[in-house]
Amino acid sequence: MKIKFLQLNINKGQYFNNLITFLKKENFDILNLQEVAGGKISHNQKNYFEEIKSALNYQGILSPDAEIKNNPISYFANAIFLKKHLFIASQEIIRLNNYPIEHSKNINIKWPNKISRHFISLTLKQNLTIINAHLTRGETSADDKQKLAEGRILIDYVKKLKTPFILSGDFNVDPRSKLIKSLNNLAENLTVNNKITNTLNPRTHYLSKILFPPGIACDYIFIDKSLKIKNFRLIDDLDVSDHFGLAIEVEI
Repeated sequence: MKIKFLQLNINKGQYFNNLITFLKKENFDILNLQEVAGGKISHNQKNYFEEIKSALNYQGILSPDAEIKNNPISYFANAIFLKKHLFIASQEIIRLNNYPIEHSKNINIKWPNKISRHFISLTLKQNLTIINAHLTRGETSADDKQKLAEGRILIDYVKKLKTPFILSGDFNVDPRSKLIKSLNNLAENLTVNNKITNTLNPRTHYLSKILFPPGIACDYIFIDKSLKIKNFRLIDDLDVSDHFGLAIEVEI
């Protein structure tokens, strides 16, 4: 069975119309998206989780890193979207730190170092586990104490998996970090193996004058070594976010 998969941080829906046009054309089976936002945290006050499900006729799992108090439709979240022929056997939400999900309306999403972080783990009846992670952003893309602590939880979880897996996300660390080097021992790092050195969009990123050149590789797909890759692409020719997308086709 072939699975077509996309990893993308969608920047709270800033380029939503472009994104939906792209997703409809590509017809992915599974989407791992970060910064899926709703309400006052989103661009244009939209509920982008529901908008994506409706536009693509997908099923989906939403899990927030942050919600505005007394306004749960205003959220900043990870989400996994799947075509309806894929059947969910189990799912888990693994928290990576102790910061609260609920915040006042003044939550600073631009520098979200002190918000809850987590990953979604979803196991399919097709004997495949999908993990979607968005780790803490620091002042730089290098290791720091908080990133290493969060990374250890993720690594320990992956080590215990009993099914083949695809792990992806915005990890907010570059390939030289201890976290990435540790994950390299557990799975195929498609970002590094395909010599991707930047996953941020210089045309749209608000820090473009600081980051470019050369940019940063902070988005990753790791796949279980038992899975067969049919295709890998960096989606860098379309403005669907302030990040580039990573797309694969894999045989399971």
